[in-house]
Amino acid sequence: MRTRIRTTIILAGVAACTLISIRLSAEAKGYPLERADVEVAFRRQPPEVEGGQADQITRTITLHGDLSDQEYLKLIRAANCAAYRNIVNGIPIITEPRR
Repeated sequence: MRTRIRTTIILAGVAACTLISIRLSAEAKGYPLERADVEVAFRRQPPEVEGGQADQITRTITLHGDLSDQEYLKLIRAANCAAYRNIVNGIPIITEPRR
């Protein structure tokens, strides 16, 4: 149960960061983005899968508006927000105990 709650929090962070990044990029560039939808899902693969990672997050992005192909691609690239980059690249967590 706790693992499911932690996974849900991570997925919510990825979705929120993705949407904010897309929206800010569209506004800054004056793109006619009406709405963006992001769906995220988590899948754990069996550890015996060769060459693959055990965990996988799938992110589906739908952009609504009269966007050119170039604007669409730029906004999809903008979706690689800080949360996405930290998960993909990994980020060390240093624990400093304090009393």
